[in-house]
Amino acid sequence: FSGSATLAEAVMSLNVDKGKRKFICVEIPEDLDASLKMASGKAKEVLSHAIAFLDEVKKPHVMTEIGKERIIRAGKKILQDNKNKEGIENLDIGFKVLKIED
Repeated sequence: FSGSATLAEAVMSLNVDKGKRKFICVEIPEDLDASLKMASGKAKEVLSHAIAFLDEVKKPHVMTEIGKERIIRAGKKILQDNKNKEGIENLDIGFKVLKIED
């Protein structure tokens, strides 16, 4: 499962070498509010922080939104961190989101 999309960030970082690596991340739309109600201890704290973050960026409280936001931010950071590398403007930091309906 995708989680917070660390794989996506890693692949985009590796592609700074002009590689054409691809990634597929799969995540169920976990309802973080429902998970918070059942959580305790450290898990409750982590979920509370995740929900607060999603509120800041005005996104629904589902795990998939955290991954999408990370991919967007990671892509921008990779471009910024490598702005002096030749051909960096061609780095593919885009992604598609596919959703299965009921």
